Amino acid sequence: MNSSSVPDIPPSVLAHLPNINSTLGVLFLGNIFVAILFAITTLQVYVYFQRGNQDKLPMKSLVFFLWALDTIQFCFVTNTVYDYAVTNFMNIAPLFVVNWSLAASTTVGGASDFIVTIMLAYRIWKFGGEKGIVRLALLVILFGSLAILAGDVTITILAVHGSALYITFAENYSWVWYATFSARAGVDIVMATSIYYMMRKYRGGFKRTNSVVRLIVMYSINTCALTSAFTVLSVVLYASLPRSFVGFATAMQLPKLMLNSLLAILNSRKGMRQMYDSSHDSVRLRPITASRGGFMPNPPSHYTPDSKLVIEVNTHTMTDFEATTSKAAEVGNAF
Repeated sequence: MNSSSVPDIPPSVLAHLPNINSTLGVLFLGNIFVAILFAITTLQVYVYFQRGNQDKLPMKSLVFFLWALDTIQFCFVTNTVYDYAVTNFMNIAPLFVVNWSLAASTTVGGASDFIVTIMLAYRIWKFGGEKGIVRLALLVILFGSLAILAGDVTITILAVHGSALYITFAENYSWVWYATFSARAGVDIVMATSIYYMMRKYRGGFKRTNSVVRLIVMYSINTCALTSAFTVLSVVLYASLPRSFVGFATAMQLPKLMLNSLLAILNSRKGMRQMYDSSHDSVRLRPITASRGGFMPNPPSHYTPDSKLVIEVNTHTMTDFEATTSKAAEVGNAF
């Protein structure tokens, strides 16, 4: 977009000149945070491929495709800031107009969110899909994700063709924004609840098993809680500050938060498996010293040859051990 492509702006709109700090300034800061998250994403993708994980080619290809989408979204956001700040330097009129790359970044980010959500939903189905309540939750997640993707595409189309001005879009089509982001928050909450419900059955009598279960639950809940918080914040800011770009700047962080959370889970699987591989019970024996009454470790001062030594041994049956080991293998491969 350049100055020659700016449509005619009604005088009533021009009477309310946009504030540079709440429009271009907010987008500039948002682009900085997007760049930081993109750098973290790139690092996590590098770690994912360098660790030599046992994922098959389709999974590795999907991770690379998600990184490619993340790169495109970052380029679109950067192009938006460059267009407003450099191409149209000293020209405030384009700040009234929806930039095509900002609108396109909504669809690209929505596609990335959709894939990440489906990947997490697949793992929920894989380890808890036999339960009716889990199946119901998966249906909500699936249809909710499809509705969110359709909403992102609709926002892009309406922003570029249906309404060339931000203020017109806010007046006529803001309900699409509210519905899309409200659905996104609802899907995140359903997903976090489903993972917590599913992982409860993996709790056992071994501390290491429970610790890894808690770790997976913590990752999942923190991921969904963080994205839900940003989603709600974006809706609130967009509703309370319709002439500001702060709602857009908040929303553009969501795809990168989702992808970084997924990569963190994928890259932590090796550590989880190592926790299970090292989960062996051990018994420590102190040095044994000889005495007139026999052998005993470091006999206390009150020991006499007639004293009785009581040894208490706590054991798990082989069945319990094998059952817990099976749980360990399942949880270690859950994500």
